[in-house]
Amino acid sequence: MSGSLDQGKAYVRRMRGKGKSDVEIRQTLQQAGWDEGQIRLLLPPPEEDTRDLCTAAAEGAAERVRRLLMQGEDPNKRGPQGSPLICAVTNRQAAVVDLLLQFDANIHHATPDGRTALHVAAANNDTAIAAKLLATGMDLDSRDINRATALHIAAESNLREMAEFLINAGTEINRDDLTGRTPLHRAAEKGHAEMVSLLLTEGAEVDNPDELGRTPLHLAAKADHADVCRRLVSGGAHLNRQDTSGQTALALATGEAKGLLESLGGR
Repeated sequence: MSGSLDQGKAYVRRMRGKGKSDVEIRQTLQQAGWDEGQIRLLLPPPEEDTRDLCTAAAEGAAERVRRLLMQGEDPNKRGPQGSPLICAVTNRQAAVVDLLLQFDANIHHATPDGRTALHVAAANNDTAIAAKLLATGMDLDSRDINRATALHIAAESNLREMAEFLINAGTEINRDDLTGRTPLHRAAEKGHAEMVSLLLTEGAEVDNPDELGRTPLHLAAKADHADVCRRLVSGGAHLNRQDTSGQTALALATGEAKGLLESLGGR
């Protein structure tokens, strides 16, 4: 392929248009007999890249990630920020996620608090990356150290798009965490009225008790989320159900929520 400088420039443009990296083009030119002086006129000299795999993944440096993987770097080698896959998902680097999955990155690796890549994608409201993970066999209902699922995270953070995605994918909507709380408990306690309505519509159990016997209504009343209380009662919540200490939602209620529950016949 050795030829004139103009031919070389045309070749470089064509290869870049096909998605080839400068590293790949340089190697092809070398193999074709171009000397380093000619190549330097066509391509900038390669800079030494000392980024480790996790750092490169976090920064979205796909070319660096590909090179390291091709050189035999372990796709599951953990760095200070966790596994390369966790680093890429945390920083929304979809192209790097694809690369790592192609090189058989372990989708089950988790952060120190037990969050898998799916938990991280859920916290980012990143349904595209979540879909990639599920397509490779990620457990839809994987749990962190608090036994929370991705839906718990979406519900607590009021991430409707992610919640709908997970529900449509078949997540267990009534899965409880370490304290016995379901996604509905978390949404109710935070006052996310629309999320509460979504979960109820999709089949969430309105009166599931946590480890203290408290239902979502108890938590919403205690936090003075009157609109959430109204929606829960409309959804069938038992108004006078007692927790393990004998307290009803009204006994815990404050402010507007207290007045609402009294008007509805709470005791």
